[in-house]
Amino acid sequence: MLLAPGFEEGEAIVVIDILRRLHLNVELLACAESRAVVSYHDIPMVADSTLTERADALYDAVVLPGGPQGSVNLAASQAVVAFISAHDEAGKLICPICSAAARVLGGNGLLKGRRYVCSGELWQDVSDGEYVDQRWWKTGI
Repeated sequence: MLLAPGFEEGEAIVVIDILRRLHLNVELLACAESRAVVSYHDIPMVADSTLTERADALYDAVVLPGGPQGSVNLAASQAVVAFISAHDEAGKLICPICSAAARVLGGNGLLKGRRYVCSGELWQDVSDGEYVDQRWWKTGI
């Protein structure tokens, strides 16, 4: 899971909790200079590693919590874009939550015409994917 400064707490912590209850290994990667990352509502978390330290790692899935500031910070990081691209090319699951689909994937040409869902009206700024007005969508990314 990629945690950028300003990540949405519910989208990160609830997913971490559920996946770990299922006995799945979840590694938290801070998209910052240190492992310490502060959420949108100023809750500090310490990640397992930084993205820089694990840039060459390949995971089964990459979870992208959104958040008003978190998704903007993820989208602005070339390291994040490269990491997601490598996982997409390897056929791994890319799991954006809420605004992350439009801002991170759509904002960086990573949807490649695939269908996606997102929150609010963010879909209006995406040109490389097909917005689906549903609660969730499995598209193969």
